[in-house]
Amino acid sequence: MLGVMPSEPLPRRVFLSHTSELRRFPVGRSFVAAAQDAVIRAGDAVTDMAYFPAREGKPAQVSREAVAAADVFVLIAGFRYGSPVPDRPQLSYTELEHATAEQRGIPQLVFLLGEDTEGPAAMFADLEYGARQHAFRGRLASSGVTTATVSSPAQLETALLQALTALPRPQQRSGPGGAAYTAVARRVWTIPARRRGFTGRAGLLAELEVALRSGSARPWRRSSTPTDTPRNSTSPGGCRPRTRR
Repeated sequence: MLGVMPSEPLPRRVFLSHTSELRRFPVGRSFVAAAQDAVIRAGDAVTDMAYFPAREGKPAQVSREAVAAADVFVLIAGFRYGSPVPDRPQLSYTELEHATAEQRGIPQLVFLLGEDTEGPAAMFADLEYGARQHAFRGRLASSGVTTATVSSPAQLETALLQALTALPRPQQRSGPGGAAYTAVARRVWTIPARRRGFTGRAGLLAELEVALRSGSARPWRRSSTPTDTPRNSTSPGGCRPRTRR
């Protein structure tokens, strides 16, 4: 578990689950664009599968890992079912992501597009999987999770912003020196790629990546006097480990 002392509330990772047409429509400002605006206005960070690079592994596992790394799960359910997961063809990606959020106990905010929603036929017609989506929407409405019905991107932005504002954030407790201290236990989802031409400490970077992915890494802080830590130390960049709390 890592200790973080923020100067303001930490942004939550908000995972947006949706089918692809909701990123394109309505033309001008889509439902996904409106949801992203709401997340940003709430002071949180957007997580969306569209932002992740292709990865090796089964698609179902990749989606589950992405949802598991989130703090809040937002589902925008329209009228199209979307693509079935190749290695779980009985489920769409949105169904799988929703099931993962339920299993993980991640707070869920579900928004159903209303019957009066306006848009092109591409937002509504699903000749192949329409029955599946109708059943999925029915299960969402009766799942016990609070749902809201919206019919425009503006309504979605307002409703999502209100829901995120009302949703309690992770509790903070007093840390060293009386500063706000937030306990964070989150698995690493991605690690930025190394820059071309970067040299030095290749072995140390590899060890750090392994430690981060295993969850055994401890936070570091830079020493006020870099000379206190030898350059051949295992602490990167003249840093020393902070005591784990």
